[in-house]
Amino acid sequence: MRFRLFLATLVIFIFATGAQDKDQKIEPPDLSTYAGLSSALQAKQRNLLVLDVRSRSDYLSGFIPTAINIPVSSLLRSEPSRNRNITLVVYGWSRASAERAVDMLKNMDYNHVILFGSVHNWTGVLSGVKK
Repeated sequence: MRFRLFLATLVIFIFATGAQDKDQKIEPPDLSTYAGLSSALQAKQRNLLVLDVRSRSDYLSGFIPTAINIPVSSLLRSEPSRNRNITLVVYGWSRASAERAVDMLKNMDYNHVILFGSVHNWTGVLSGVKK
């Protein structure tokens, strides 16, 4: 009898604990920070596009891994994606140039645009850098 009571208590505990876990929301990473963006890139987060709005020569001198380059001066002529629901993480040489690009992208009806700011906020290894 004690064993059955123990078993019943254990089953109730397991189900109660599992129900609490389902109710807990998992917060997505903050893509405006190095930690959040690098975490999302390592996890190969879907529907994420990193956009470098610096000049082509600056981009070729080193860029955040997976980033595509569309200089801010070309942004109105070149869409980063046809998918307006994609998450765009935008950075430039300075925070100001990235902010201009974010405003432009929002005016182009992109729904999820995140300001990363300056490329200097990236503390990891830059892709494309020749050693």
